[in-house]
Amino acid sequence: MPNEPTILSSFEMHYQFIYQHAMDLRGDRSRINEKTWF
Repeated sequence: MPNEPTILSSFEMHYQFIYQHAMDLRGDRSRINEKTWF
């Protein structure tokens, strides 16, 4: 399976991006709650 390492690497990078974005949203939640969601 030559493509497996590439798929795994892409998945890891995508997961890290989603995780970091989720952490950023979690950190901004308190600031967002002070204002409106939109």
